[in-house]
Amino acid sequence: MKEKYLDLIWSIGELSALFSQSSTLDSFLQQTVEIVASHMGVDVCSIYLWSQEEELLILQATRGLSGGSVGSVKLASGEGIVGLAMKERRPICVGDSRRHPNYKHIPDLGEEHYYSFIALPMLRGVDCIGVVVVQHRERDFFSDQDLKALKIINSQLSSVMENARLFLRLRAAGAAGEVRLQPAKEISKFVKGRVGAEGCAFGTALVDNREEIHDYLERDFGEIPCGIDAFRDALTKTAAQLDGFQKSLEKKLSDIGVLIFSAHLLMLKDKQFIDKIEAMIGEGVHPAFAIARVTHEYMHLFSSMKDPYMQEKKVDVEDLGKRLIENLLSLDGGTVDYQDRIVISLNLYPSDIIRLFSEGIAGIISIGGGVTSHISILARSLEIPLVITDQTALRELPAGTRVLLDAQQGNIYIDPDPDLLKNFESKSHPEAKLEALDDGRALTRDGTPILLNVNINLLRDADFAMQLNASGVGLYRSEFPFLVRSDFPTEEEQYLVYSSLFKKMGGRPVVIRTLDVGGDKIPSYYEYGAEQNPFLGMRSIRFSLKELAIFKQQIRAILRAGFGGDLGIMFPMISSLDEFLDARAAVVDCIRELKQEKAEYNRSPRLGVMIELPAALEILDELAAEAQFFSIGTNDLIQYLLAVDRTNESVSHLYQPHHPAVLRALRRIVASGEKNGIPVSVCGDMSRDEQFIDFFLGIGVRSFSVDPHFLHFMAESIAVIDIAEAEDISAKLLASATVVDAERILGRMDGNPI
Repeated sequence: MKEKYLDLIWSIGELSALFSQSSTLDSFLQQTVEIVASHMGVDVCSIYLWSQEEELLILQATRGLSGGSVGSVKLASGEGIVGLAMKERRPICVGDSRRHPNYKHIPDLGEEHYYSFIALPMLRGVDCIGVVVVQHRERDFFSDQDLKALKIINSQLSSVMENARLFLRLRAAGAAGEVRLQPAKEISKFVKGRVGAEGCAFGTALVDNREEIHDYLERDFGEIPCGIDAFRDALTKTAAQLDGFQKSLEKKLSDIGVLIFSAHLLMLKDKQFIDKIEAMIGEGVHPAFAIARVTHEYMHLFSSMKDPYMQEKKVDVEDLGKRLIENLLSLDGGTVDYQDRIVISLNLYPSDIIRLFSEGIAGIISIGGGVTSHISILARSLEIPLVITDQTALRELPAGTRVLLDAQQGNIYIDPDPDLLKNFESKSHPEAKLEALDDGRALTRDGTPILLNVNINLLRDADFAMQLNASGVGLYRSEFPFLVRSDFPTEEEQYLVYSSLFKKMGGRPVVIRTLDVGGDKIPSYYEYGAEQNPFLGMRSIRFSLKELAIFKQQIRAILRAGFGGDLGIMFPMISSLDEFLDARAAVVDCIRELKQEKAEYNRSPRLGVMIELPAALEILDELAAEAQFFSIGTNDLIQYLLAVDRTNESVSHLYQPHHPAVLRALRRIVASGEKNGIPVSVCGDMSRDEQFIDFFLGIGVRSFSVDPHFLHFMAESIAVIDIAEAEDISAKLLASATVVDAERILGRMDGNPI
């Protein structure tokens, strides 16, 4: 790239600005190609999007070519240079396009004046959604730096282009037919629930009933006069709200806040959607009813599509429709505000947590299914108190009811009395301990150094970890940027996240766990198919090795981000030596590719295994001979070793970390690491349980990885432990034959799980 263009990498802020500047979807696409052309200093920029219905690439916007060709130029996969880039999923850069064997002359398009040509496919995971093309009059104009810059710009484009393609598909699908609508006790003052994310909060209740948009179709809005102007004001207000939420997320959550609301914003610019509502208003229909009616039709249209990804968009449409109605009615006093509310919701998704966080909620009560461990982890990282309960009566709680949420104990208090509020006031505003650790370590009473690393869920956790002087990152859970999105992040998008993590950690060791999805962490946009037991299905390393293209995009991003740093890559759910060797081979392939591309990358990453399956226990020495470190994932190890789902209330009491089989398995893992000369660390909830710190130190563990807010607790607990005494305790525990024996040694004779 010419020097003057080196700094012209498209920022998220500029992409967001395009939303607010564009009045329609078509104008957004047109402004996109204008800005890309300007950034790249090229004569032509065009965007082709793949139509699944027609199975063709369709020109959707262009700067430099004939405007009349938009919508009419269509290419099959493999047809022309553009179609070839689509078919082979690779960038094509040529100095004279006419000399390329796939060159295709299209009459009246006006390409004959331009020679240099780059066609870059827009990839979302395994799918190619379209191709972005840039052209220049000069021959051999583009350099490797130009291609690199376009790739970065393309990574920003791809996520929003997928949503753009979605709404173009809706146009093709046409209006949905008539939809038959189905119409849609006393609450205890104290409800006992389960802790999802620790904390305390007090606020007024707001029940989040996303499934009841049809209720608006049964209301009489005659008493609320408003017309087309009020609807347009609601459109403007809604767009401003969404833009504000997005900008707030970009500042606070740069790793996962990327265009969370892009589908909503694009719908506001979809002419077909808006025209249908305005046509009904013009016929005398109340705007609120018109919004609800058209929203419901679109929801039905999405639900009826075979593509699971398209079906998931029903939630975005419903959220937007409700927001439009709420803003419309607020013109006459009916405002809805999430700020400082206790939100009561059903079937939460990661994107819901992000949305509610962006709107300033105080806490969450989650009812029924759909709440899984990654939801709790995300809420903890965002410091949102979360309590999980099965009490569906809470959905009937009147809006505005005062609620005290004690997410330290899992207690919910309805209309608490003043004395109770006073008792919990200090809990709601705890004083954080921010004293830094000495040299990133804790010392036992006899002076043995213990490494204290952190688990990182979101980038904001890294800032806290550095304040506390953690040794490094023992576990970065890389799945969150995947889970909260509506599509797979690109290599460049992942690279930006991982690079930021390394920068924040200031040269300290960073271990990144490769994608751990499946089970209770399923991306909504990937078709898993029906799995009777997802915890025994397409999970973690199995998914990565099956979807090798996605896996290698992640590995490449990790290697590039780790350039010059202390990088460890850890593979989850390894059940055989074969899996580890296959995963390592993928890393070797990526290193070879990056070397050929003359890219900057980490040439010698440490490769490790997360020990969390019983199968791995029988091949520990073989794994240790090939791997460079072990990390014990206690949560899944206990679950699989004991065949107990700890989220199942019927058997959760059998989830027992102090079970003799668990304790002996942990000792075997540490012993194998010692025997083969590789370090062993422990992560998971058991690692920060005060009952077991003595045991871990006694069996030889010298490295822990915990969430940042547990660092000081760990340091204080370790400081009073003598290694010789810990070894004595661990020996007694390992000799115990029954759970009751272990409980007696641990001082727990009540029979409850620890």
